[in-house]
Amino acid sequence: MKYFSFFLATCCFSFLIFAQDSSKNNQIESLLVDSEECATYPTGYEGLMKFINNEVNYPQDCVEQGISGKVFIRFVVNRSGNVSKATVTKSAHPSLD
Repeated sequence: MKYFSFFLATCCFSFLIFAQDSSKNNQIESLLVDSEECATYPTGYEGLMKFINNEVNYPQDCVEQGISGKVFIRFVVNRSGNVSKATVTKSAHPSLD
């Protein structure tokens, strides 16, 4: 009986030591959710496509040589909509970068 009481007391003490504060977990989860908001163009997807079609100028040397392809770019859009840290991650041709 003495060993059983000691075992029970040890188990209870162990659970108290490893208990987690749930308020800290909730704060961390809310920070992660808030920072995962997707950026949207003010006039929606159609407006974005229209803007891209009006603003992108295809390089003349690529037109003449029939060069095409996909260029992958990594960038950050901040809360006010400004783009920063734009880098080409996969190039199709230097003129298309």
